Amino acid sequence: MIEFAQKQVAVAGFGVEGQATAKFLQTRGAIVTVLDENTQLDQAGPYTFKVGKQAFSDLESYDFVFRTAGLHPRKLSVDQSKILTAYSLLLQDYRQQVIGVTGTKGKGTTSTLIGHILKAAGKDVYVAGNIGHSPLDFYDQLTADSLIVMELSSFQLIDAQQSPHAAVMLMIEPDHMDWHSNMDEYIDSKLNLVRFQSDLDIAVYNPENPNTKDISQEFEWALPYLRGTQGHVRNGYICFAENKITPVSEVGLIGPHNLENICAATTVCWYILKEQGLDEKQIITALNAAIRSFSGLPHRNEDLGEVNGVRYINDTFSANPIALQAALSSFEQPKIPIVGGFDKKVGQENIIKALIKYTDSIRHVVLIGQTAEAIAELLQHAGFSNYSILPLNTNMKTIVAMANSHAEPGDVVLLSPGHASFDMFKNYKDRGEQFKQAVAELSNE
Repeated sequence: MIEFAQKQVAVAGFGVEGQATAKFLQTRGAIVTVLDENTQLDQAGPYTFKVGKQAFSDLESYDFVFRTAGLHPRKLSVDQSKILTAYSLLLQDYRQQVIGVTGTKGKGTTSTLIGHILKAAGKDVYVAGNIGHSPLDFYDQLTADSLIVMELSSFQLIDAQQSPHAAVMLMIEPDHMDWHSNMDEYIDSKLNLVRFQSDLDIAVYNPENPNTKDISQEFEWALPYLRGTQGHVRNGYICFAENKITPVSEVGLIGPHNLENICAATTVCWYILKEQGLDEKQIITALNAAIRSFSGLPHRNEDLGEVNGVRYINDTFSANPIALQAALSSFEQPKIPIVGGFDKKVGQENIIKALIKYTDSIRHVVLIGQTAEAIAELLQHAGFSNYSILPLNTNMKTIVAMANSHAEPGDVVLLSPGHASFDMFKNYKDRGEQFKQAVAELSNE
């Protein structure tokens, strides 16, 4: 383990991860300086603060610089050997115990399900990463028997120089083009999850996605979930190879896309638990119990119940076209999707493709945010005019009222924006909580 006592350590970025990092370093005796371009930053804690446009200058004076995930490495002009992240530190100390999960859609659900399965098998498990918890929050609780599941975005993987012992590569689709230089950089960042593995490690991947289907050509040990030799769906059952695990009808998660996530989690957990000494019967028992009982995470296809016969679904975590399409495919009933938001520079064509694919079951689309006008124009061009455009910064109560005005009993009002939230809300959670509150108020009217 790296010795931080009396070392000059900079923490670049002071969001949730930066705060956890600074606290971790302070407990280890480091002399911590927080760097952030935000001049309105709440400068709380026993640290030195350097804020403003010059926050990331003169980095060579520090012994180590911790990059937090949202900060692109290009911002940090310093010898790369000095740069650390919470993820890189975890791999230095506990690589053999880490299961990493990445992809454009489903990594939070898959990571949490993996943790749920391993706990059902009696393991000491921690889930962290992009899901909102830093591994440094529980670092002192880790033992040689712990397993750590990390949900990893391209932001965390872009400068990785190690890979975890077990890796899950879900589908990759265009996203975060406002942060990455191009799609090649985005995909290349994701591949760091497996790039530094060997054939002694575990890797599973999606063989049906065009950006992941050829992974085994470069990384020969990688195994394709959704195929008959691994986790897959067959004759109404979640299976592993020839073993039936759980009837699909008894799965706790909503939507066909989540069956893929279950297959990914089933595959990696089978091999991990085999390594841990469990026999097939014990593994199947743990898988079945976890898959049945796991109903998902808040803000991902979260069922809020019915108001006057209309079902309300909170899928605010949907921040890209593939997430919107997955949500639309989850419900056969007539739908009123609420779509739009912050423009991440990925273009709206794939949003239109997702919507047009389901126009037979879409009663009306409520368009919000920065991208509302652009989506409307493309929908009109595609011959679809059943939409409403709400002005930027329309409050959520008005948004829900608009959706409700077009709904009939038996319909689904679906908040699945397909975009980030920063144009109108603090974050996706704020957007989702405001939606839940507005729906609750509807039920009280």
